[in-house]
Amino acid sequence: MTTERLDVTVLLPCYNEEEALPKVIGDIHQALKTTKYSYEILVVDDQSTDQSASVAQKSGCRVVSRAVRRGAGAARKTGILAARGDIIVMLDADGTYAAEDIPKMLSFFPEYDQVNGARTSEQGTLPWLRASAKWAIRQLASFISKQKIPDLNTGLKAFKRDMMLPYLWTIPDGFSCVSSMTLAFLCNGHPVKYFPTHYRKRIGQSKFHPIKDTYNYILTVFRLI
Repeated sequence: MTTERLDVTVLLPCYNEEEALPKVIGDIHQALKTTKYSYEILVVDDQSTDQSASVAQKSGCRVVSRAVRRGAGAARKTGILAARGDIIVMLDADGTYAAEDIPKMLSFFPEYDQVNGARTSEQGTLPWLRASAKWAIRQLASFISKQKIPDLNTGLKAFKRDMMLPYLWTIPDGFSCVSSMTLAFLCNGHPVKYFPTHYRKRIGQSKFHPIKDTYNYILTVFRLI
């Protein structure tokens, strides 16, 4: 097994996404195959009970399986540590983000240390709760960081791996992990870029828990303060 460094790791945290993975992986290959970048697709399986890991392996991905299920944040931290790419691109394994945005994201490096896709719509479950909670928390986070934040918890994110490693301790195990990644960079003077991206309805069943995950999301911002 090669351990050589690559330009890019596309990191997919995964829990029971066998239905969506073939399309998501195919779209990533399609987006990157004509670019100049050497890359890998790294799927971190968070103890799926379906055939996600097998589907990913058959699609040519490198698969890292966690021994204990801890959530999307834990899977992302595992993936960051295991990644061979100098730049890590993260998107969800449920088909909500457009893989065709990846070359555009990479074009902003090395000028920026982190690049985020700001969603232009809300397609998740209970959109009225998600939108209102996100707006309030985003205002607080913008005040803390003294910068305008179009989308605090977007899952479409790229960053320099060596810049993220010192901040892994700030990342919680659950859904609010991407917000921590954003604030860690913004509050420590790293150049961060946002660009608009289309957000799609997910493939398969949502794992979002409206009360618990919104509560943890709010707590994350206060912990980071």
